[in-house]
Amino acid sequence: MVDKVQPQDLDAEQSVLGSMMMSKDAIALVIGKLKEDHYYREAHALIFRAILELYQKNEPVDLVTVSNTMKKSNTLEKAGGQLYLADIIDTVPTSANILSYADIVVEKYMLRKLIDTGSDIIKEAFDPTQEVGQVVESAQSSIMNIANAQVTDEFVKLDEVVKTVFDEIQSVYDNDEKILGVPSGFTDLDKMTSGFQRGDLIILAARPSMGKTTLAMNMAMNVALKKNEGVAVFSLEMPKEQLALRLLSSESKLDSKRIRTANLHEHEYKNMMTALGNLSEAPIYIDDTPGISPLEMRAKVRRLQAKADIKLILIDYLQL
Repeated sequence: MVDKVQPQDLDAEQSVLGSMMMSKDAIALVIGKLKEDHYYREAHALIFRAILELYQKNEPVDLVTVSNTMKKSNTLEKAGGQLYLADIIDTVPTSANILSYADIVVEKYMLRKLIDTGSDIIKEAFDPTQEVGQVVESAQSSIMNIANAQVTDEFVKLDEVVKTVFDEIQSVYDNDEKILGVPSGFTDLDKMTSGFQRGDLIILAARPSMGKTTLAMNMAMNVALKKNEGVAVFSLEMPKEQLALRLLSSESKLDSKRIRTANLHEHEYKNMMTALGNLSEAPIYIDDTPGISPLEMRAKVRRLQAKADIKLILIDYLQL
């Protein structure tokens, strides 16, 4: 069986390097976007390294300076010599398209990384000493790392950001509660915070058995029932059934022990059924998997986000 050639585009790699040797402005466009590892041919990676070395020293970048730099590092002949550098420059009519060339180089690199990662995943899956959970977590982590490598570093003009901020502020004026973020349902707290803001990490701290879980779940209920916003709950200590009982007790204003023993008066039973109906409509999603890792949490939330608009994530509790 003949081995397949991995994804690569040598013409695009040459075009990037040629553009960089033709224009310093072109170099500035791809710094941060391209790295040595992105090149399929080692010679191209060596040339790229020499160009960056000159650029960082604020020295001219052209055929002569790149050749001299590579001679000093004994890499010129390994990269094909000065004649190859000249050929690279001659193949590029203009440096104006360098971003398009760079995108192609990065795309081919990503495909090669996916192939390598897939091979590693298959190897681990066939290893009888590996546990399924470890293989899955390792696979998710590897794929996530490849996805995160697609870094965008484009600047955004201030007026675009200001417009987004204004739209958010305007939404507050149109909102009777005058809350910018997701309201916790506790009026005084929301006045101080203007609600939970996107990207916030909020830690609820207190001594044991002080009601942290109850408070957090009350907030979840307020978000889900009053605002109809999705809430994801990771309960690392308490089974989901026990957590649901707490929610039912809180919503019905009935003691959980009495609910469990069915020691309820008729009007209390009606309150419980009403509360049960409300909870059934609440967009709250509970995961009580013990020992779950942050990576697994992120993967689960990503999958959940695909089918439900999650605005709040609760983790009970942080030490676990």
